Amino acid sequence: MNTDINTPSTPLISLLEHGTDGVIILDENKSITFISKSIASMLGYESVDSLNDDLACLFNPGEFKSFELQLSLCYESQLSKESLGEYVFKSIYNDQVWVELSLKYLLNDSQINSVIIAVKNITDNKLIQKRLVHANKLYAFISQINQAIVRIQDEKVLFQEACRIAVEFGDFKMAWIGIPEVGTRNISLIASHGATKDELKLFSNYTYDTGGPIENVINGQNYRVIEDINKENSEAWERIASKQKYNSAMVLAIKKFGQLVAVLSIYSPETGFFNTNEVKLLREATADICFALEILEDKKNRKISDEKRELAEVALLESNKRYELISRATSDAIWDWDLIKETLYVAEGFEILFGYESREVPVSDCLWSANVHPDEQQSVIDSLDQVVASNELIWQAQYRFKKSNGQFATVKDTGYVIRDQQGRAVRMVGAMRDITAAIEGERTLAELNKNLQAYTNELVSTNTGLQQFSYIISHNLRSPVANIVALTEYLRDETNTPETNLELQEALSTSVNLLNGVIEDLTSILAVKNKVSDKMEEISLRGLLSDIQVSIQNLINESKAIISVEITGDDTIYSLKSYLHSVFINLISNSIKYAQTDKNPIIQISIDSKEDFYHITFRDNGMGIDLEKKKDEVFGLYKRFHENIRGKGMGLFMVKTQLETLGGTISIQSEVNVGTEFKILLPIDI
Repeated sequence: MNTDINTPSTPLISLLEHGTDGVIILDENKSITFISKSIASMLGYESVDSLNDDLACLFNPGEFKSFELQLSLCYESQLSKESLGEYVFKSIYNDQVWVELSLKYLLNDSQINSVIIAVKNITDNKLIQKRLVHANKLYAFISQINQAIVRIQDEKVLFQEACRIAVEFGDFKMAWIGIPEVGTRNISLIASHGATKDELKLFSNYTYDTGGPIENVINGQNYRVIEDINKENSEAWERIASKQKYNSAMVLAIKKFGQLVAVLSIYSPETGFFNTNEVKLLREATADICFALEILEDKKNRKISDEKRELAEVALLESNKRYELISRATSDAIWDWDLIKETLYVAEGFEILFGYESREVPVSDCLWSANVHPDEQQSVIDSLDQVVASNELIWQAQYRFKKSNGQFATVKDTGYVIRDQQGRAVRMVGAMRDITAAIEGERTLAELNKNLQAYTNELVSTNTGLQQFSYIISHNLRSPVANIVALTEYLRDETNTPETNLELQEALSTSVNLLNGVIEDLTSILAVKNKVSDKMEEISLRGLLSDIQVSIQNLINESKAIISVEITGDDTIYSLKSYLHSVFINLISNSIKYAQTDKNPIIQISIDSKEDFYHITFRDNGMGIDLEKKKDEVFGLYKRFHENIRGKGMGLFMVKTQLETLGGTISIQSEVNVGTEFKILLPIDI
């Protein structure tokens, strides 16, 4: 893997290599020129060298096409994009790694000349969200089962309701309940939900396999889990799996007073869906159904005792305790809003995270109206009302939540809406996570990125300056020094005539004066670059331009130049007067100096203040510069473009250096025999 980024600086590489987020850098052909070590680590590789140079190889199959479209749009528009969206990368173990991508388009930056893609690993967030949704659905499943037990008085209706709740609230694909026929291997369908017509036909008179999951349960096992249906040695199971894409299942025994009365089968599209926690909760839900069957049987025989009623209440309390245990297993603050009873319950996580005990939180939506920051309170409540009134199941919001000590924590709140058969919201269960530390981390990262950009800009500027000084040393200093050395040697020749020595001395004097001029130029440049006078002051730009015109009035009169000044808004700037005077007089003098021979110079100066900057334009009708050939040399040191006119080639270099020292910028547009336009952006207060 090529790790060059147009030979970036060592500090820049260090920052990229040690960042928590990944970085991919592309060239103009969309080819990878750099991948940070964090991406290799993210995907399970020991080093960057193990990764393929092909960008598509990072993505999970089917993901790259969408990314490639977004990438092409950025290349075509030459614009950066804060978010390219969420994608799935493929790890060395073929696991899914969720990432969020953003793009910085810097191909038009001559120093960087790259496209930088930031890669943020959001896999943990995705898994947490998935676990939360699934935990909420499990709780909803158990809660609905217990509500059904309380209100339903018929065994068949209870079976049918259990199947419906399993599919609609438990996130299962299909559920059915069958009753084994005594003395045969047949099982009769009594209730189902989510089953197709073919499945109903199959289960209506189903003969279970010898040694299969259903027989295992009928023969005494409380349950049997099928991790992968495709690996089950059963023609019927394989047929179901291939048609409906079921990949895992669980079979549970439904008993009444210890005797098997029915078998509950539940299916999921995910392989290995039924983990230890799933199995435990489903067994407890089935136990609740079994207990309800016993209560129904007792009611039928009119033998319901006070003890049985107490046991039924205990079963409901135990169900709620299970929910409390789930809430303790997570670091989030769990809340449960009953929209029918208009009650709100918060778990112990609120005391840990925010210092509130459950009894301290009032009913209904007062959790939000009383504690959300006033600036965000109404938007949070409105978004809650909107989700409840719609058909959506997930609600999310990020806001500031007041803790018991009066301080505000930034939280991410996610809720799951439970709806009845008519789609009406009846309950909402959610989790509130304190992300204050994460937000602070993002702010720190943003500040780091800002400092990195400033460092890069400074590095580029310093590098440009070093190149200019290198040019001076190699060209402007070397020539006079070489002449001085040679002339000194000639003067030591004792055979020289007086006339010859006089000529040599004059030549030596010329070389010394030339060397002195170069040294004075260097001194001026260093003074601009390294020292800004402490004498900052308020300056009237209109007054400054007027003073300059007075000081060069003879030059203006001789050239018959016409100078117009247009100022919009305030013209007061807090800056260094000597630098601004130098910049303005250089640009005006150049316009007169490089005027066309057959035209009087016309110089138009416009100044407009917008926000914190002055936008200054100098426009003339002079000789112009061929920017197609000389664009990169315009502001260079000792660069001249009209050999027939005397000059040293320092003016525009000093203008740019002084403006950058004041925090400003300058750009040029020019056309030969038409004229030149300089645009200056200068901060009002430095």
